[in-house]
Amino acid sequence: MPSSPPAVRVVVAGGGIAGMTAALRLAERGYQVTLYEAKPWLGGNLSSHQDEASGVYHDVYPHMFSNFYVNFWEIVEKDLGMRRDDTPESDFAVREGIQTLTHDGGWQRLRNATSADASALISDMRSGVAGMSPADMYLYLYSLLDLIVHRFDIRGMLGASLNDFIRSRPCNTTKVATLHDQIVMFIWSIHSPATSAASFKSFYRHAFGNTRPLLWLLKGSLAEKIIMPLEQRLEKLGCTVKKGVMLHSLTVDNGRVTDLEFRVAKFNRETHELAASGKVVPSEPFDHVVLALPPDALGEVADRGPVASRQLTAVMPKLAHAGKRLPSEPIAVMDLYITRKLPNIPDENIMALDSDCYFSIIDLSQLWPALQAEKDLTALTLASSDYWALPSDSDKHNAHHLILELHSYVGGFNPGKHWGDPEADIDWKRSHFHSNKDEVIFVNQVGSWAYRPKAHSPAVENLFFAGDFCRNHVDMATVEAAVTSGINAAAALQAAAPMGEPIVALKSPMWSLRALCALKMLLAPSAYAAKAVVTLGEIAAGRQHGDPHVSVPHRLTTLWSLPAAYVVDMAETAASIWVGSDDDRTV
Repeated sequence: MPSSPPAVRVVVAGGGIAGMTAALRLAERGYQVTLYEAKPWLGGNLSSHQDEASGVYHDVYPHMFSNFYVNFWEIVEKDLGMRRDDTPESDFAVREGIQTLTHDGGWQRLRNATSADASALISDMRSGVAGMSPADMYLYLYSLLDLIVHRFDIRGMLGASLNDFIRSRPCNTTKVATLHDQIVMFIWSIHSPATSAASFKSFYRHAFGNTRPLLWLLKGSLAEKIIMPLEQRLEKLGCTVKKGVMLHSLTVDNGRVTDLEFRVAKFNRETHELAASGKVVPSEPFDHVVLALPPDALGEVADRGPVASRQLTAVMPKLAHAGKRLPSEPIAVMDLYITRKLPNIPDENIMALDSDCYFSIIDLSQLWPALQAEKDLTALTLASSDYWALPSDSDKHNAHHLILELHSYVGGFNPGKHWGDPEADIDWKRSHFHSNKDEVIFVNQVGSWAYRPKAHSPAVENLFFAGDFCRNHVDMATVEAAVTSGINAAAALQAAAPMGEPIVALKSPMWSLRALCALKMLLAPSAYAAKAVVTLGEIAAGRQHGDPHVSVPHRLTTLWSLPAAYVVDMAETAASIWVGSDDDRTV
């Protein structure tokens, strides 16, 4: 009998969720996969750190999972057998809104900015979020629809920032632009003048209409609930997992990767510093390679090698200094265990809109079943999306700064005079702060698109790329973008070396462009009326208070120009219904 062909050998360098996804889909189809990860654990930005003394797991980032994360949900529900519904047995909790908090204005609730639900729209208009009037909030919600239906020219407007786009549109106001900036800063750690408008559009294009619920939160640590079960699934499929080993360099010859140099990684558990030792680890034999490294590590590997002409940057020069061309930012995160129950903390995600460091809160003691049983405990995850607004290079100083920041908003506990103060109402053994300067997130900056790699480049036939910074249809850095990129890399590899059932990235159901344009045209008259109301209000307030920043002639000009702007806007929107497809660019 004829012998079966040997399995295709694949090396995946990088054990974040993108690399794990690529390894999973390939191993399922019979590829012989070896997964390398430099740190002692897998998961990357979807991982958890375990405190050796207390045994408590601390998630790297407090992730919010949206309905449109169809590829992520396929893994957790079908591959891991997890449950997602609105029942006590579910592994995920339903969250229908986001709470905002200010020092002087208290709590306001934003239900769902991407909802087509009239009740959610009315609720959000009346919320008073960020001091916005109902007319301002209506214009904010309309601006999302305006962004979604806009066609960004890959030759020109692709380089526009979100702030550029919002301020260029006739129906937007300063408050609308400010709220956009606050939301992208809280979630993606980048201000709107630097955020790619086209990429932000891609995210909301998928989110729009996926309305119930707004998001899901995991009832437990990422490590215990997702990453460790996924690692076990990989090993059951025959994937070899090697942790504590990092890719140092690779060699490209005649359009193929011919050699990989791995080294034992030196990892400091106290500082989380990671470096390669001088000890070389022999690479497993390979036919194909998937690089699922973050941009900074990818740039370092691409620019290393024994001979400059055989380095990856010799054939893919845009990968040189990838960490600079594809910038990332840390979000400092602290799990804070307070030894008393704080009243009136909502169970939804909380954003402190007047915080200098873009401070946010999730109450784990209302989310994790194991913590709900502790009646005299409040366990919170605190995050600072603007790490560089923290006052010090000292983790303990920054951690206590966040505790004082929390206390200034909610009170009700003794924050202590310093980190570790025994007089404080804080369980210091279980509390944990991490700067996350070693677990940064990609910020989708204007101009970065040209340097973001595709899943495969013909320049190197057996090399593939994964990571949320790679080109994919989700575009903004999210768990779904990372998972999708891993599937894209696996699918491209399968096309080069076919085995098993086709690997395909799912796409979430989306409203058609024609339907969205029609909805915008339906809402436009009321949006332009709201703009007129806001402008008249600004004129009246400026005259009453003698505000020198209010230019009455300028606002009168705005009012007079609204009818002409409306006609032009509607003509452009109508034309969009008949021109081209729903996709503005390919990945």
